[in-house]
Amino acid sequence: LLPPPSPPSPLPPSIPPPPTPPPSPPPSPPPCGLRIDFDRDGSEADLANDINNLGGFPGPGPTVTVSACDGGLAHGVEPPSGGCPCGCGCVCSGLAPAPAGTPQQLRFSKVASLYDGSHQTEPVQVLDLVLTNETEYTPWSSMRNGREGKKLGEVSVAASTDTRFKFRFTDSNDTDGTPVVVPYAFDLCLFDIDTGVNGALAESVEACNIVDYFHHGGGIPDGHGYLCDNIKVDGYLEITTPSAGCTLVTGLREGTGGDNPATWDDVVVDAPSESLVERSYG
Repeated sequence: LLPPPSPPSPLPPSIPPPPTPPPSPPPSPPPCGLRIDFDRDGSEADLANDINNLGGFPGPGPTVTVSACDGGLAHGVEPPSGGCPCGCGCVCSGLAPAPAGTPQQLRFSKVASLYDGSHQTEPVQVLDLVLTNETEYTPWSSMRNGREGKKLGEVSVAASTDTRFKFRFTDSNDTDGTPVVVPYAFDLCLFDIDTGVNGALAESVEACNIVDYFHHGGGIPDGHGYLCDNIKVDGYLEITTPSAGCTLVTGLREGTGGDNPATWDDVVVDAPSESLVERSYG
């Protein structure tokens, strides 16, 4: 007799086919709108093309450095005859005037990029931001004007004075500075609106012909991981409407020279919790 046949070897367990990978997300749409960035690409060439002569007061640039300041006038000292050529917070008695023909303006070169939705990365136009004064302008120190050493633009205004400024955009290649109409809404942020000691010399900004505004000043609420609209400003800012179409913001909280922001990170920074936390900048 023959032995019974061996049972068949068990088949290996069937392996299910790998899952179908999810479809790739659609590409992001090309950007459309205006982006303002005072440190667009960190280019020193852009900075060298700035015009820093707001109201005829020279500011730092390729031929003028902050070291031109001789120091501010002491409290109670009368300004020299003819005033202070760089503001009385920076008596630059040895500084030559700007070359003849230099526009009395603060022109930030290539700080704005205009996108129309037709290109993924490249703007259709690069713009300069031009600031001029429409009424008398007196700086505390014009050596603080501009963006040298900073990633935000800065304008110095002497205490107990007020000036009406005008902003416009112009093509970066247009030396005449012809205004460019931006067909999109955009945000322009203003920082460091505060007061002096014991509430004296409160700073204020009035903006007219704006579509809307948002504010922040009391810290970002829980649950918000971004700079959101209309964070409380109780005790920080007073916001009023003095006339139709105009909004007046007045500082209520005392500031110091050490709380003046120079970069975006000075205002909003990434915290370990991956949320954004506002520092104590008004």
